[in-house]
Amino acid sequence: MMQAKNNQVSCFNPGEQSQVFANAPKGLIYPGDPGCSSGGTSAKYGLVQPRVGLAYQLDRSGSSAIRAGWGLYSTQFQLESLNGFSAPPFVRSFLIENIPFGFQNIDAPWTSMGQSDPFAGGFTNASYRPPSNVSFANAERIGFADSAIDKGFRPAYVEQWSLSLQHAFTHSDSMELAYVGTQGIHIAQSYDANLPVYNGNASNPSGTRPYGSEGLTQILTLVSNSTSHYHGLNATYRHRVGGGLDFMSAFNWSKCLDDGSQPPTTSGIFGATGESNNLVANGAYLPHARYGRCDFDQNLTSRSTAVWSLPALKGANTLTRTLAGAWVVTGLVVADAGQPFSVTDGAGRSQTSLNLDLADRVSGVPAYLNGKLNIAAFTANAPGTYGNSGRNSLRSAPWIHVDPAVMKTFSLFREKLHLMFRAEAFNVLNHPNKLLPSADLNAPSTFGQISGARDPRILQLSSKFQF
Repeated sequence: MMQAKNNQVSCFNPGEQSQVFANAPKGLIYPGDPGCSSGGTSAKYGLVQPRVGLAYQLDRSGSSAIRAGWGLYSTQFQLESLNGFSAPPFVRSFLIENIPFGFQNIDAPWTSMGQSDPFAGGFTNASYRPPSNVSFANAERIGFADSAIDKGFRPAYVEQWSLSLQHAFTHSDSMELAYVGTQGIHIAQSYDANLPVYNGNASNPSGTRPYGSEGLTQILTLVSNSTSHYHGLNATYRHRVGGGLDFMSAFNWSKCLDDGSQPPTTSGIFGATGESNNLVANGAYLPHARYGRCDFDQNLTSRSTAVWSLPALKGANTLTRTLAGAWVVTGLVVADAGQPFSVTDGAGRSQTSLNLDLADRVSGVPAYLNGKLNIAAFTANAPGTYGNSGRNSLRSAPWIHVDPAVMKTFSLFREKLHLMFRAEAFNVLNHPNKLLPSADLNAPSTFGQISGARDPRILQLSSKFQF
């Protein structure tokens, strides 16, 4: 169970008046109030993690076997998700919305808005313990963002199961077919419990917050009601050839679905962040509205490797053994389906201020035209909605690269010292592996354009002394 130092944590229960801080806005409660502990939630001691596995030999020769397994695994909570717990009365943190027209004096921002300076009384250190009658007046008048932990928060766990068939055709050839399933339960996410709702005015950039009358703006709340699912079928073939040559090839067909793939946060949301145009607002999500492919989902992946250990040439002379013997040549061929991505609409028509809106899909129009993302296949989401084109519903171009290498260990000074030499190439064919296209419907001039790629050809030489 997590414990907050000096009880500097808050919970959110709409309509409840705190008894710890009598002047707090309704809904914000603190350790000491019913339903809010110093960890933000109750301890959970009954999490049992059983695992079971079995193997069955199908024939007397032992060339075929079936294996199966199942288990529960707990997950570690990311403490950085608690960074946002810095709000009145412990810390003065404000989120100013709808700045009045005519605001000009940046040297005196508070008086320009008709407010008093909330920092005029100085600052406090981390051990500050506010009195029970501490004032929230400035915070309520200006509007402040807070963070909270849902009182029903539960630790996450993962359920995993597998079934595989293994068969050896010869001493040199074997194959394995395996199914792996994974389910994440009570996965932590964060959402704005005071999320603006559409007010019927399509031209208004932000909706109305349900608890805005209490002086509350954003209330980023940690919840544990998210889930994830993964199903994968893997085929692996191994071949061992005479002369020190080994070959392995693996192919995976899978699908991963979740509500959100970014770690949750309680820090403020002031726009979207994320990798490669996959817009995610600092880990926040819209509850059950964005269930779709995981950000890292790759439904088809292939890996083929070869390792050839050349003869040591023990019968040859010293020069020949040194230059030509005992080299190791390796090769890796990788082919992956591209990364999933969403077509977004940055105009903010949902009025949530999260920048998580998706575009609407135009029925009957192909998403791609002549190999390029087709802007005509999408249209702006209706006001007050999140868009229906689906999170991560599209996929970028496949990634392919070939990585060869040669290496050898040289013995020096009567084998007391060893020098390891490696020469490696990454993406030796210099194949362009493109990143995601620009896919913001609100930026039509760049829509569909790809402005980046993964690493080009890279050559690397290295050596290492061993003694």
